[in-house]
Amino acid sequence: MDTIDSFDICSVDGCKGFEIGREYLTNIVDLMSRICSTQEQKMEKAAVAIADSMAHNGLLHVFGTGHSHMLAEEVFYRAGGFANVNAILETGLMFNDGAAKSTALERVQGYASIILNDYDVSPGDVIIIASNSGINPVPVEMAMEAKKRGLFTIAITSLQHSNSMDSRHPSNKKLYEVVDLYIDNCCGTGDASVAIKDLPYPVGPTSTVAGILILNSIMCQVAQRLVRKGIIPPIYVSSNINNGDRVDSELVKRFKGKIRHL
Repeated sequence: MDTIDSFDICSVDGCKGFEIGREYLTNIVDLMSRICSTQEQKMEKAAVAIADSMAHNGLLHVFGTGHSHMLAEEVFYRAGGFANVNAILETGLMFNDGAAKSTALERVQGYASIILNDYDVSPGDVIIIASNSGINPVPVEMAMEAKKRGLFTIAITSLQHSNSMDSRHPSNKKLYEVVDLYIDNCCGTGDASVAIKDLPYPVGPTSTVAGILILNSIMCQVAQRLVRKGIIPPIYVSSNINNGDRVDSELVKRFKGKIRHL
């Protein structure tokens, strides 16, 4: 895959004075280029694993804690997305019950297996676990528990961040060390990417943009692989186009017994 050439995103007159915002946009373009140039083979391996699983009626499960839970929502029940994708959405690890609480719960040992018990996972399924740092017990144990149950495990994580910190899991393992396949989101330590003079900490986080880019790229590839196998994957369409409600309601009926949050 060719890299994405850097360019002046805001060269038009309307962006004058937008220097810091432009810096963030440029950082995102550079990040996309690094992902394209360094992670393509791993993303292809992920697509192969998911397509092979789906070809045998397997599900793709997606899990993340904190802001990483948005990656699970990104590929769940949306136009252009697969109906056989299950988002693992644990309220305590999101922000519904309190942001500080979610941070604390991500460090609780044994929590991951309790969460996974609430979902219909089967041997041969695939799970993607998103964690920028990859050092906390819940994402590490989610991968360990999923492997015990016969799932193929994939991580989306920042190698730079992960390798700059100690694991908080008793095994001293980090997420990328316990999965079958990891994809580096190429984000920096601490996620934020823009330094501003006289501001003690950087702004402009990148991991959500990177993770969503990686996920959607993989799923596009999965769709192509399935079609080449002669399999038409179940894809949601926009409910705001003709026949959208009909198509989507049929898919919901088909998968409601398998996917908890439909």
